[in-house]
Amino acid sequence: MAAIMELRNDVVQEEAFTLSSLPLTMELANVAKAQLLPQLKRTCATWPYEDRVLVRLEPSFTEEIKRYHAKSGKQLDCLFLAHQVDHFDVTLLRKLVSVLEHLNPGSLCTEGMSL
Repeated sequence: MAAIMELRNDVVQEEAFTLSSLPLTMELANVAKAQLLPQLKRTCATWPYEDRVLVRLEPSFTEEIKRYHAKSGKQLDCLFLAHQVDHFDVTLLRKLVSVLEHLNPGSLCTEGMSL
């Protein structure tokens, strides 16, 4: 039941701070949504899924995301240069792979991949 409410909440929530700035990270996060949902902070439950994933991977973005949702901050791609956002995406993808491997060892076929 909680998963159904979670999915319904994602549909009606406002635009994410991350928008589509982190395509690699969010593509994997969406594939692994069932694994990740229980790991996301309940205190940020009103935020879009993508923002909660970002906070799980990089808590230092919490205040910036709070400002954004309070309508006094900018989206991620407006705060940094494009190459910086691209770097964040790759770095966060690596973190996400690590989190998922920790949650379910061997679930990802990452051997031989250069992440």
